[in-house]
Amino acid sequence: MHEYDSRWDRRVKPWFSQVNSELEEARDLLNRITLSERPSSSEVITDELTCPITLAVMKDPVMAADGITYERAAIETVIQHAPPGSMAKSPKTNLPLESHSLAENVNIRSLC
Repeated sequence: MHEYDSRWDRRVKPWFSQVNSELEEARDLLNRITLSERPSSSEVITDELTCPITLAVMKDPVMAADGITYERAAIETVIQHAPPGSMAKSPKTNLPLESHSLAENVNIRSLC
């Protein structure tokens, strides 16, 4: 038979209570959001067409090795400023890009 471990009461139980309380607050907040407060489909589409670096609607969208679409000039600047001998880091994830190659995102371009 296992002995009762009082560390549960001192460490884990307060943490668990705090997380549970925060989850309940988040659930309450989501329940209060009405349909009229949600973004319109045009706002969502605009976000998809916006470069995460420049925050402007993209004119020449390209996909980088991180799978994210950027404005070509913006991501090329990031790549050019990578330290010599190392890979540039993704502006979104801050992880090194596996490659500096860029692919045109024709799907996004058709919407811009």
